[in-house]
Amino acid sequence: RPTPKPAPAIVCGGGPAGLLTAIMLAQKLLLLPQPLDDDQNPPNTQNPKIHVYDRLPAPPPDPDDESQWTGSDDVLTKYYLIGLGGRGQAALKEFGVWDDDDDDQVRNRCTPVVGRRNWEPDSPPEGVQRIFTDEDKKTTAQVLPRDKLVSILHRCIVQDYADQIELYYGRELQPLDFEYQGQEQVLVQVYETKSLSHDKDNLLSPSQVKVATEEPVETLVDPSSMTLDGCPEIQQVTTDLLVAADGTVRTIANAMEAADRENPHVMDKFRVVRYPDDNQRVYKTIPLQFPSQPSLEQQEQQQRNNDKDQHGSMDWRWDVNYSARTAGSEITFDALPANRQGQYCGVLLLKKDHPLAQANTDPGALRQLLQDHLPQFNTLWNDDTVAAVARKPVSYLPAFRYVAPRLHQGSRTLLLGDCAHTVKPYFGLGANSALEDVQILGRVLDQHTHANGRGRGRRHCIDLTTAVREYSKRQAGEAAALVRMSRDLDRPGVWGAFTFVIPLILDSIFSGLLPNVFTPNVIAMLQRPEYTFTQVAERKRLDRTGQLLLIGTGLTVVTTLVNIAVGALGDWTGLQGVELWLTVGIGGGLFVVVTQNIVMPLVVEPFLQRISSPRTDLTPLRYISKDRKSLKREDEVGANGESWLVPKLLKFDNQQNKERAPK
Repeated sequence: RPTPKPAPAIVCGGGPAGLLTAIMLAQKLLLLPQPLDDDQNPPNTQNPKIHVYDRLPAPPPDPDDESQWTGSDDVLTKYYLIGLGGRGQAALKEFGVWDDDDDDQVRNRCTPVVGRRNWEPDSPPEGVQRIFTDEDKKTTAQVLPRDKLVSILHRCIVQDYADQIELYYGRELQPLDFEYQGQEQVLVQVYETKSLSHDKDNLLSPSQVKVATEEPVETLVDPSSMTLDGCPEIQQVTTDLLVAADGTVRTIANAMEAADRENPHVMDKFRVVRYPDDNQRVYKTIPLQFPSQPSLEQQEQQQRNNDKDQHGSMDWRWDVNYSARTAGSEITFDALPANRQGQYCGVLLLKKDHPLAQANTDPGALRQLLQDHLPQFNTLWNDDTVAAVARKPVSYLPAFRYVAPRLHQGSRTLLLGDCAHTVKPYFGLGANSALEDVQILGRVLDQHTHANGRGRGRRHCIDLTTAVREYSKRQAGEAAALVRMSRDLDRPGVWGAFTFVIPLILDSIFSGLLPNVFTPNVIAMLQRPEYTFTQVAERKRLDRTGQLLLIGTGLTVVTTLVNIAVGALGDWTGLQGVELWLTVGIGGGLFVVVTQNIVMPLVVEPFLQRISSPRTDLTPLRYISKDRKSLKREDEVGANGESWLVPKLLKFDNQQNKERAPK
């Protein structure tokens, strides 16, 4: 067998998190300048490069070639969109690919989303539009196709890091030994995916690599059947650091799980926690082209004319998120801007058993469905578009997954991104949390980098073993907390009422009534990059305990007052037993009628609207009806939305600094 090829680091996965990991490693840690030799000559430039392996073909080479991303309906809906929030933007900014002076940055190719327009079953025909304020969101979400982000990072590597990073596409990777060379290296096996295809001249397509099935595919083939004998496309590589960022396929995580399962000496075995999807939906993408935006004068005229333009259609902004939900959530629709020219990509979310939730359905039936339930968008898609949508197969949302009890194997392998924590894309936490993982890994490596020598011979060294274990210790709990909280927000029926609806209502009321005591709802808290996910979970448990104590105290007080009042009524009227309680029942019924018809609409509802926090930060795919307009009171949720309980009990840091607050 040939000698394995060395690589200082290997990244498995060429998505956004994988490519950003490669940039981070090349930039900061693994390939720092070598010391001069004894003759003061520069170091050898033929150092091994960081390897990035991805099973798919290379992304489109030019992120500025709009024909690759927009134009025809097929191209527009080919790539799914992601929204970069505070967590994702901070990670990209830290490694210089977000908004530096160079125009060739991610931000310049995004479309900002500054608000949302939503239709609920009880909404007015024009819907409810809300433009976010600085109090609502400190960071404006930026939207772009996921593969365009990959293309930008790919070009950045090709132009700026070609001497440090080698990109290999159409490659499958399988770890062979996590403790190679005395736990100081990892041995992997790499083979070309075209060797697994019947067509030797073509790489596997995305649909061949991962087929849309009810259970997400987590492995492509059984790599144990692949050997070096007679297969020149296969080679072995050793590395000092293996970073798995291969998404929901999680090849490395599955290999770690299998290795621990077969090792009787491992007590706390590594595992992938796979939740059953008890609220499964499928979706199809639909392109939309909104009409030209009106001028300022036209907008003012349209406002005077009940939000209608001269053609009788609605005023469509190009920088908001459009969403709609039918009664019973039979259909949910969500649309985000694909570019700044008014082209949108919509997602039609259907229940799994819906008759149109399959390929090659009747275009007429789909057109009728859209016309009945989404009439506001009826003029934005033609018959050809509807027919194309009817023909296409459905896609499945990922199921909730996380790995436990650690994110590492041996001393030189770690997991980050979707392969460590998979959530549904309802709250914009998938890509953003994956990019944040890269940021945290970079900071952990910084903490374990030290210098040896002096002067021009000074060299930086990294304690990779300690850094890998430290990263795993910090992020394992984060992965579990993120997935558990996200799943609680997706439970159906009665479970959903207790894990999503009721807590949302309680948080809205209590955080508005007592902003210095209670924080906003869990969805809003998850969007705040200054909080870790475990801190959010701890804070909401504390909130829930306080809310239940207040409610219990209130009920106890009310019960005591009712008993006193009933006793006083008996003493005053001389009634006893059944007659007394019958009188109380009649009086209570009258009280309920008066309260429901007079007190509630005139007193209680305006009061609750005033005190409750409107900032739910819900994404349309998991939306609760809310017609209130945004409040702009600076004291609504206290100082930056935090409470006096935060620094005293949990020691959260209210600032977005480089070091996370301790638990």
